[in-house]
Amino acid sequence: MINVARACEKIGAHMIEVSSVHATKPLPGQALIKENTNFNPNDVVGEYAKTKAIAARFIVHECKMKRLDAVIVQPSGLVGPNDHNDTHLTQFLAEVCNQTLPANVDAGYNFVDVGDVAQGHPQCL
Repeated sequence: MINVARACEKIGAHMIEVSSVHATKPLPGQALIKENTNFNPNDVVGEYAKTKAIAARFIVHECKMKRLDAVIVQPSGLVGPNDHNDTHLTQFLAEVCNQTLPANVDAGYNFVDVGDVAQGHPQCL
């Protein structure tokens, strides 16, 4: 990602960073996540979330320094056709559909179709 950002800086290209909602510090209760420019890997749990927070923090810094023109997209749980990998998300959805989910968590989480995310990217330009 840093190499891509540096290349965009060099030629003056606009960059779209596909991050994740997991790069954002979890909020208490039913609080809604809003646009964020303060990414801190110490505020999130797990290596995936930490690497996304580090990347987003770098992008924000480069934009503030006026070296990079970029947008950070933070989709939530991606779902879509041809997802045949046995990921945590596909396992979860299968358990919900089959009514075999072993626990119920009082929490909220969004899912988005990967096609909708892909169609939204040109709108960031």
